[in-house]
Amino acid sequence: MDVVTLGELLVDMFPAELGRRLVEVSAFRPKPGGAPANVAVAVARLGRQSAFIGKVGDEAFGHYLVDVLRREGVETRGVRFDPEARTTMAFIAMPD
Repeated sequence: MDVVTLGELLVDMFPAELGRRLVEVSAFRPKPGGAPANVAVAVARLGRQSAFIGKVGDEAFGHYLVDVLRREGVETRGVRFDPEARTTMAFIAMPD
């Protein structure tokens, strides 16, 4: 293993409509995020071996994020699904 990252894996929620205040947006587009997870994906895309260690909720968003890491070639044996936790979401405010 070349690089192991540890930390947050979250869903960034981007507004589907530009030019509106965050409270006025009616729909969001989920995108995988979290700096350690982003680094693990970048390393894998460069052809090196990477792994991610962290915890997500045992729900749809948590499973979605781990599936994305796996598709990108990141080792996910160190990820734990917690039935008591909710996967973190960050709502992104875009500048006007």
